Amino acid sequence: TVAVPPAEAGAEADVAAAVRKLARGDAAGAKALVRGHVAGDPASAFVLAVSESRLGNARRALALLQPFAQSGPPPLPGSTPVETQMLLHASLAEARALTGDVSGALASWDAYARLPDATDAEKAFARDRAEALAGRLSADAALAGWRAAEAPAARAALGPEAAAALRAQGDA
Repeated sequence: TVAVPPAEAGAEADVAAAVRKLARGDAAGAKALVRGHVAGDPASAFVLAVSESRLGNARRALALLQPFAQSGPPPLPGSTPVETQMLLHASLAEARALTGDVSGALASWDAYARLPDATDAEKAFARDRAEALAGRLSADAALAGWRAAEAPAARAALGPEAAAALRAQGDA
């Protein structure tokens, strides 16, 4: 066996406990466990980012999530790679929605729904979140988003409101 230095063992144990807290809906508790380990520990930074997203601290969450949006999330104890990908996409979607980046949020929900091992229930969850987000837009904003969207789920979520805008313009 490889001896783990005490500081690393503490970070790993705190990340594992924080993942369990997130699973129980305790984002504040998860944040408290990992915030002291963020420097040099990608798993701690990722769990902190998910916690910030769930707590509504969108700008902080996006700043912490940005490196993982490109490279993918780090492995988390007690979480499968697909679950960790879902955490990434859901956290990005919620944080982007809170900052007004509707197209980015919808693209993140699309990525969540298109994960290879996503269940029908998980796909329905992503679709429901995307539709709820699209439903808060004006018809004209939905039409603009629909025209700009590349993600199929985003276009589907925006479609009804976009169609209403076109009807109002006499183009449908």
